Amino acid sequence: MLPKYRLTSTSRQRARGEAGCDLPAGPAHWYKKALLGLHELSFLATTSSKFYNTVWRHRQAHLSSKVTSSHFITGIHTKVHTYRTLGLVTMTSPQDPHTKLYSHINGQTSDLLDRYAVSELCKGWPVYRDASEWQNYRDLFTAEGAYVWTTWSGPRTVDEFISISKAGKEKDVFIMHRECGTLVELGKDKTRAIGKMKATITHRFKFSPQHSNGTHAAFNGSNGTTGTHPHDAAKAEGEYEFDVDCDCRFIFFVEKNASTNNEWKTRYVKLFYEKDKVVTVDGFTAPRFSKAELERIPKGYKYLGAAQARLGYEIDLDLPTASGELWDRMYGEMEKWLDGGKVDLFWEGKQ
Repeated sequence: MLPKYRLTSTSRQRARGEAGCDLPAGPAHWYKKALLGLHELSFLATTSSKFYNTVWRHRQAHLSSKVTSSHFITGIHTKVHTYRTLGLVTMTSPQDPHTKLYSHINGQTSDLLDRYAVSELCKGWPVYRDASEWQNYRDLFTAEGAYVWTTWSGPRTVDEFISISKAGKEKDVFIMHRECGTLVELGKDKTRAIGKMKATITHRFKFSPQHSNGTHAAFNGSNGTTGTHPHDAAKAEGEYEFDVDCDCRFIFFVEKNASTNNEWKTRYVKLFYEKDKVVTVDGFTAPRFSKAELERIPKGYKYLGAAQARLGYEIDLDLPTASGELWDRMYGEMEKWLDGGKVDLFWEGKQ
């Protein structure tokens, strides 16, 4: 049997109330989505054991090549959507998101050189943007039609992104990036590639009382207890610093064609935001975020988004995380790109 978990009564009410969503048509599509969700559902809470037994029976029916109910499949998709929306997906998906294999290691010398050239574009983001080397940074992208997405900017042309990044730095916005590893997938026609760069975004925040939203800095004593920091009174009158670190994967949609003089250039950059945390700078002081602040932001970047929202940023709530519907959708767009197809990464407000 699949493992059973239970929601609290409050969470159960929220799950029922938030289960509505726009659902794509087509029984075949439902079937695929439902089956993809079964493994994920095995790790999630359900509203009743009856639903789990239904999931198991229909899974067995599928394995026996029997026809399943479209209502059941719709129900699975709705519940999966609900759990993802509520942030109950707390781990990476066990499913392999790729449906095919691309050139990503070894191969001919030309493949190695192409993949290396694309990896240079990826690494240019942390090296050039963090150091304000704007000419070098701009040179990573196509001359026209290049877009980037971040939590705090939403979709922007690369030139708009450079402008707002400069404006932020003038106001002491301090965002750095640590590259953790980069690999590249090359399309079969060798004119398109996907760069995958694991990185950690680290945003340094300076909060003053007006940013506190009625909450206070927490002090964790050396014995693990919570108490009053001896300098709390002074800090309440001024600023205190903390970081939010967010583990992510930058995805670079890269092309080589006549419009780029047959050089590799980046067309789009969009990230998977996978896991974040608040990090104290002085070892003592960090903000407390309310439940309401955190619940509205997807789990992979909820602390980063909540802290940025307190500074007045409008947070993009439609970015892919470590699992879920947008994670699956992102990989679909990545494969479309590698296969030479048209991609759609503008998801804001369409969920």
